[in-house]
Amino acid sequence: SFSRASWAGWARSGCLHLSSEASRTRFSPPSTPKTPASSPRSKSKFSTPAVIFYGKEGRSLWDVRQGSPEAYLSITVTGFPNLFLMVGPNTGLGHNSIIYMIEAQIQYILESLKYAERHGVGTLEVLSEAQAAFNREIHQQLEKFVWTRGGCTSFYLDAGGRNIGLRPGFTFNYRRRVSRFDPRAYDLRPKTVHPKAVPVT
Repeated sequence: SFSRASWAGWARSGCLHLSSEASRTRFSPPSTPKTPASSPRSKSKFSTPAVIFYGKEGRSLWDVRQGSPEAYLSITVTGFPNLFLMVGPNTGLGHNSIIYMIEAQIQYILESLKYAERHGVGTLEVLSEAQAAFNREIHQQLEKFVWTRGGCTSFYLDAGGRNIGLRPGFTFNYRRRVSRFDPRAYDLRPKTVHPKAVPVT
């Protein structure tokens, strides 16, 4: 449950998973050490194995994304209860500081947890329609920008030419939007209450 004593969160590959008995999102840690630069698999100084998250239907986040990730507010993903992303899809900037965006996302996560604690929520999962509406909105805006319609390929675009990396608009507008948690965008499930164990005498 989401009590101060039992919140279990950790950062892995830009993700924060909040452990809850009601949550069906599970986490698989890396099983191999960092790869030195001399390895042909390395693209930079070190290559860290990916952390894998599995949703409530047993599918991994990688499988659901299928090379074209999306999330609600670039933070939460349908089918993955209690999973929060930082620097998720369409968080990147062609201007300003990514730290500003990370701070805004941390604030949103904290507001989500405060709401859950106040209202006895054990599981938060963004509604598919909320996620779809958010992504329609930002991709309509991105169609006007040179990164999408300039005719160049880049790591901002997926294999189909869809911009999955950058966020359109001003950073302060994003920060304002994620400053409050809106429960209407989520399927909220109550905490699972277990009876106290009775000692055997």
